[in-house]
Amino acid sequence: MLRVAAVLLLCAAASAKDPYCKGGVSPSGKHAQLACCAEDCGSLCGAKNCEAGGRFKCCPAYIKASGRECDKDNAPCVKNPIPRHFRTCKAAQGILGDDGMSCCAASCGVCGGVNCALRPGGAEACCLLTIKAADKSCNYNNAPCNLP
Repeated sequence: MLRVAAVLLLCAAASAKDPYCKGGVSPSGKHAQLACCAEDCGSLCGAKNCEAGGRFKCCPAYIKASGRECDKDNAPCVKNPIPRHFRTCKAAQGILGDDGMSCCAASCGVCGGVNCALRPGGAEACCLLTIKAADKSCNYNNAPCNLP
């Protein structure tokens, strides 16, 4: 009986909606503080295959790039929008990584992922962990850089 109650409690907690996400759901894991997905994304919200549900509805990096603020708009929206004076990856002449925080050089074609070190520019320009470790702000540098 106790085991059944624990399972029901866990299931209820897992399906609880984020009150900050009006009309949407919050992704789990590292993207939970970043954005709110559209409600119909379900388990695709913030998942590696989020594009299957629609990248502008279910992928936090794309939602963040939209600039839709949760305190002004319904989901999909950004929970903690970047202040207007901060640069974007596009302004830094780069492309946004799937972490929503790193900008790769445009020459990479894709930011991060498998074989990123083999792309034009190498690991320094195309691999998220290497870019994060370099700790260059996009406010003061062109890509590769990190958004504040």
